[in-house]
Amino acid sequence: MAKESTSADPGKLNDALAYTIHRTARLLRYSLLQFFKRNGLDITPEQWFMLYRLWEEDKRPQFELVDPAIDDRPNITRLIDSLEKRGLVERQGDPEDRRRFLIALTPEAHKLLKELMPKVIEERERLFGSFSDGDRRALTRILKKIEEIAIE
Repeated sequence: MAKESTSADPGKLNDALAYTIHRTARLLRYSLLQFFKRNGLDITPEQWFMLYRLWEEDKRPQFELVDPAIDDRPNITRLIDSLEKRGLVERQGDPEDRRRFLIALTPEAHKLLKELMPKVIEERERLFGSFSDGDRRALTRILKKIEEIAIE
């Protein structure tokens, strides 16, 4: 397998690892948007990931929903606002700290996620089912390593 060029010659764009990762991320985003559309949802991948995080652990402080690598606090506020307007999340007072709010899924969101999760698993299988467990673990490990380097 040819190694990606790291010399002064950048090589062909279509062979560049960064371009391939970027293009794949865009295609996955598009695929996710189409999945939502097929299932009658008008949400963005970013909104979905927030709902998913809250599905994993509900009633979380807003700062726990921020990706520390990107420090996207203003965007998180907008995401919460848009999901709140749709009736999918609500801000609740934090009983341990009256200065902050906990972000919680609404009953409507719980119902939606419960119905959608089997379809999400099917979609995941459609996208990644041809990879062995070892390939999935290796790809995840490599992508996380790239994340670590990019954060530095």
